[in-house]
Amino acid sequence: MKNKISKKIIVVYLLFFVLLGSNSFAKDYECHYGPFKDKNGMMRTDLFPFSKVEINHFFKKITFYQRKPFPSLKHDGIKIDTLKFYKKNKSNYKTEKFKQRKMTNDEKKMLQNPTEYYWEEVKDYYLEIWFPIDYRDRNPFKIDIVTSIRPNKWFKTYTCYIPRN
Repeated sequence: MKNKISKKIIVVYLLFFVLLGSNSFAKDYECHYGPFKDKNGMMRTDLFPFSKVEINHFFKKITFYQRKPFPSLKHDGIKIDTLKFYKKNKSNYKTEKFKQRKMTNDEKKMLQNPTEYYWEEVKDYYLEIWFPIDYRDRNPFKIDIVTSIRPNKWFKTYTCYIPRN
């Protein structure tokens, strides 16, 4: 009897450690747009983080928010669907291909110049998200959103940090 109970307790502790004590659940990172070249040719990065990425390494899922949700729950942000990711090469992960969806009226209200799609210039193309394998050991790390078709060479780079509390 004691042996069965102790085995159950050990199993519960192991499950708790694996699921809650490890890096198995999604981690949030705040992201700045950039570096990018401004109209004068200078390399810049946005000052305030307005994007967010959630990476769940245990389930190999990533969710990118072009506009992060407000903590006060005034809005849910503007997000790309939750995507699966896998190893691209020795140094990068990449997501499955995806297309942008049309923005809702609530999402359009968050933008100064509302459009049907967040990135109008690539609304008909498939996109991918690339990020480094060692993102958990880097602060900051870069996320690239690129077209899956090479000749276009469209990409957006975001620099992501562990949020400051």
